[in-house]
Amino acid sequence: MKKVFLCAILASLSYPAIASSLQDQLSAVAEAEQQGKNEEQRQHDEWVAERNREI
Repeated sequence: MKKVFLCAILASLSYPAIASSLQDQLSAVAEAEQQGKNEEQRQHDEWVAERNREI
């Protein structure tokens, strides 16, 4: 019974750390996605500018 109680306490104490870690990972993924979108937009803008110079 003590082991079950101890495991329950440890699980409840570690949950915030796990949630925080997952939030950090989600934030990193979102940031990487945004950087990728920004890079795609930059490349597209360069392509449009180059095409407009040729016209």
